[in-house]
Formats: sequence, structure tokens, C-alpha cells
Amino acid sequence: MFVQTLGLLSAENLITLERVMQDGTKIKANAGTGSFRTEKRIQAHLKMAKEHLESMGDPTDTPSDDCTRKARQRAAQERKKRLEAALGELAKIRAAKPNEEARERARASQTDPQARIMKQSNGGYAPSYNVQISTDRANGIIVAVEATQEINDSSRLSPAVEKIQENTGRLPGQMVADGGYTNRENILAMDGKGVEFIGSMQGSSKAAAAQLTSRGVDPDFHPDAFCYHPAHDIYTCPAGKVLPHAAKGQHHGRTRHFYRADGRDCAACAFKKKCCHRDPRKGRCVARIENHPVVDAFISKMNTPEAKDIYRQRGPTAEFPNAWIKEKMKLRQFRLRGLHKVGMECVWACLTFNIQSWIRLKWGPPGLSLAIC
Repeated sequence: MFVQTLGLLSAENLITLERVMQDGTKIKANAGTGSFRTEKRIQAHLKMAKEHLESMGDPTDTPSDDCTRKARQRAAQERKKRLEAALGELAKIRAAKPNEEARERARASQTDPQARIMKQSNGGYAPSYNVQISTDRANGIIVAVEATQEINDSSRLSPAVEKIQENTGRLPGQMVADGGYTNRENILAMDGKGVEFIGSMQGSSKAAAAQLTSRGVDPDFHPDAFCYHPAHDIYTCPAGKVLPHAAKGQHHGRTRHFYRADGRDCAACAFKKKCCHRDPRKGRCVARIENHPVVDAFISKMNTPEAKDIYRQRGPTAEFPNAWIKEKMKLRQFRLRGLHKVGMECVWACLTFNIQSWIRLKWGPPGLSLAIC
């Protein structure tokens, strides 16, 4: 029904796909924070659920008129299935953790195993799903929606474009998204699909500087204080020592070149406590990033007034449906559980939004505000 409605809206020239705005919003799951348990606790609860189910006997031996007993057996079966699903989801959560300590602390919900703990707009954390909404700029029609378990938006741009194509039969001409989606991987992916990408490239210089400061590196010895000599492909440090090219690595549309000083030079340097405080014997290392040509072209484009003007249109278009669904439809928490059923709720909410927009655009008085639809 959602796709059929998009077809009708497109036939009335209310959808152009010339420019589509992408945004994500966190909506709370139908589960409490207290329902999240470690593997040990889930295993114990699963054992008790199995024992309880066995004590109820064979359900086929239950008299056909004993409705209460059958209902209890169904409830016990469902609880057992949820606990088994929680163990499966816990394995996925643990696999994504960076170290063994974090994996040991991993937890999954016993009531909605597919939910994930996500940061909310108020700064708190709660079991949630990340709802991705794609909105056509022409008239503010939602052309794609998907509920995901992803905590961050960074990997959801390509799936959103594929969903738009699946729903409408064609690719958008341009995708506009905020800094959460703007990374080198997505820049290259959009270029590969032939979709122009407009986004806010977040600089990593401040984060890198903060990391160096936390390691005891004085600001006078941050990477921008080192001088690069392209003719010889070397760096020189503030003390005049040479850092030759040591290695390189490629990752997501960029090549990182590493330059490392001789450990003996650093160990004997008067500035070693300010420059390489932890272990001067290894030699100070700095990196030079060489972007893919497509990434460099994107960065140049985003510095133009035209691209900045387009990006400024993102907020009013992309964030309005999120606010409308939460405020007008009161969808701040899902009624159902599980990724599939949560996705159904999302589709119904966006279908309602599109029909209300259709009424306003086709039959409402000229200039009627969407706020009173």
C-alpha cells in the first residue's frame, strides 16, 4: 500500500526524486532497560523456562476445552523462544564489541531481543531502533523508510538509496545527508551508483589533536608542526630531525602514508617529553592522508556556495517528518516488538504522513500550512 501510494503521488507529479533528504531518528523499543541481561542470566532463565514447560506436560494431551491451560502453554513457549532469540542476538552484539572485556559485559533484552541500547536526543540511553527516513525535497513526501538495529547512521545511506529504487523504480538524482552519513565510503558508494551526494564532511583534526594531548604530546609538537617536503617525500620535526616514509595503508577512499623518525634521534632529543612522551625509542610517527580523487572532488564541491545552499535545505525537509511522526502521531515508543513488526509500524506511520501531505497538496486551500493538516 505504501508503494502504491507513492505511485499515485508520482503520477500527480508530487514526487520528482531530483533531490532526496536522508535522516535517522531513534524511537524507543517496547522493552525496559532492566530487561537487558548477560549471557549467564539469560541461560539461567532459559533453563527455568524449559523446566517449567516440561512440567506442564505434552500440549497435545490437553483437553480441547481447557483454554486456560493451553494459553499458559503458549505463553511458556513464547517465553522460551524469546530467551533463545536473546542468546542469538547477544552473540551478534558480542561479535561487534572491540575487546574481550566489553564482550563479557554485553547484554541483550529478554523481552525484545532485537532492540539495542541507543543514545537519545536528551542525552540519555534507552532500548531503541534507528528509523531511517528518505524525504523527497519537492513536496516533502517520504519515499523510503526502514527500521534498523544500527546505532549509527554511517552505514545506512546505500541501503536507503536501494530502498528508494525498490519503491519507485528509479534512483534519486541527488542525496543530501548530514555529517553522520558523510564519510569516504559513502562518497565513493554514491559516485559508483551515479547519485550526486551532498553532505557535511566532519573534520577529524580536533579529535586527533585531543587524542595527542591526552597522550602527553605538547601542542607545539602536533602533526601540523612537522614540515613535509614533497620533493624528497620526508617530514622534518620542529627539532630538525628527518622522518622518512615508513609504510602506507589504504582504507575507505584514502591512503595513509606513515613517516617515522629514528628512535635514537628521539631518545637523545631534548624535546622527547613533549613530543613522544611514552616511548621515544620507537621514534615519533606522523601520518599524511592522500584522498581518493572522488573524495577530493567532493570536498572541493562542498566548499562552493551552491553546495552549501543545497545542504541548508536538508534540515527543514529531512527533520520535519521525524518531528511530525513523534509529536502528531505520538510514535515515541513502538507498540510491537521485533525488527519486522517495528518496521511495519514505521511504514504505517509514514503512509499516514504521505496521505495527509497528499490531502494538503491536492485538496487543501492554497498556502495551507502542513502544521494544521
